[in-house]
Amino acid sequence: MLLDLFPEKKPIRNKKILTTLFNGEVIRFERIKPRTRSQRVSIRIKSDCSIRVSAPARLSDKELISLVYQKGAWIKKNVETFREQLKNIQVLNFEAGEKHPYMGEQYVLDVIIEPYSKETVRIQTSDTGSRVIAVTAKTAEGQRVKRLLSIWYKQRAADVFSQRIKDLLYRTPWVKLAPPLKIREMRSRWGSCSSRGIVTLSSMLVKEDMECIDYVILHELCHLAELNHGPRFYNLMDQAMPGWKRIRARLNKRVD
Repeated sequence: MLLDLFPEKKPIRNKKILTTLFNGEVIRFERIKPRTRSQRVSIRIKSDCSIRVSAPARLSDKELISLVYQKGAWIKKNVETFREQLKNIQVLNFEAGEKHPYMGEQYVLDVIIEPYSKETVRIQTSDTGSRVIAVTAKTAEGQRVKRLLSIWYKQRAADVFSQRIKDLLYRTPWVKLAPPLKIREMRSRWGSCSSRGIVTLSSMLVKEDMECIDYVILHELCHLAELNHGPRFYNLMDQAMPGWKRIRARLNKRVD
């Protein structure tokens, strides 16, 4: 059995793919440059089971492969966990009757075909009392409904996150003003903070409950004072959100 995590057959431009053999299984990973000046090696397994390893330039490829090999058992265990989770994921066709999440709750998708009306997405309550995300579209094509939902999630995320950042500033006294905010459809991370103080949040986060949203926002607000995940950063997290580890563990189990 091969642990083939990068199935592309053609060469990948601008990517360095390395491999190591662990207990008869091939572990393939992408070597990337650290986002900061950190000299630490960071191994990240994404929800699609691909692996990225951030390593300083001082480490040769051979040395990095050796380090990844040493973590082979840990990598294999976590990849297998993700694979089991992926088996249980509902395949969405973006058809009426499916359930889609928003703010930690499940909503029934209702698709209304009106070829001459404006395409919209709105939340409403059905005659039976069910919570519904109603999509008015020109056709019932799944990709069209998916695109409309994606735009709606981004719009809702921008509104919810902007307000929530303002509401949470009292917990982070080192942040005087709400930072610039960007919303992106990121599927491999919930958020990030640049060295210029720009906070980027995934539009997918708006599908989670408010406690998880608050955790990610506070995490990034702590990065405004400390970019690295060191003792100072975790001390700030403890101040801003006692019990954050429990929420992080719950959020990390999510697979979109």
